Amino acid sequence: MDFDLHGRPPFVPPPLLELDEWPPCSLGLDLHQENFQIEMALRLEFKTSNNQAEYEALIAGLLLARDMGVDNVICKSDSQLTVGHI
Repeated sequence: MDFDLHGRPPFVPPPLLELDEWPPCSLGLDLHQENFQIEMALRLEFKTSNNQAEYEALIAGLLLARDMGVDNVICKSDSQLTVGHI
């Protein structure tokens, strides 16, 4: 492992979670960092609004990140409503 001049490991930004929705019932997420990338497409078994699909994508992405042991993520979405609530 590399260290900086003060003996600390270098700063590694948290993974980026990008969300997208394809109404009425599909959504996608992309969780990536420098050394890995996971893309998922999910189909919901119920019809949703754009905002609800964005929330479903956010929840699925956060659960995926948690299951991978990620403590912090940066979320990116085209939904101002969803991002404003985070």
